[in-house]
Amino acid sequence: MKSLIALVAVVGMSASFAGPYVEAKNKIKFTEFDNIDLGSGTNHLRLGYKGKNTYIEAGAMSDGGTSAEAGYKFKFDNGFTVKGKVESTNVDAWKHGVETEIRYSF
Repeated sequence: MKSLIALVAVVGMSASFAGPYVEAKNKIKFTEFDNIDLGSGTNHLRLGYKGKNTYIEAGAMSDGGTSAEAGYKFKFDNGFTVKGKVESTNVDAWKHGVETEIRYSF
C-alpha cells in the first residue's frame, strides 16, 4: 500500500510538466573487470512519463520479467543537487532498490 501511495504521489507531481518517452536500458552484473560477459545482461524496455523534477517508467525485461522505476532530481541555488530513485524488478518475485545522491558543486 505504501508503494502505491508513493507511486500516485510521483505521478501527481509529474502531471503539470509531463512528457512521455521510451527508454532502453541494459544491466550487466559482474565481480571482476577482466571477466565481464557482455552477453549476460538484462535488457529493459520501458515507457515513461517525465515531469519537471520527477519521472516514472515501467516495462518488460528480456528475461521475461517486468520492471518499474520512479525518481526525482532537485537542483538548489546554493550548489546542492539531490536526486534519488526507487527501482523494482519482478521475474519470480519482486526485488526493490533505493538510490539517493546528494552533490555539492563548487
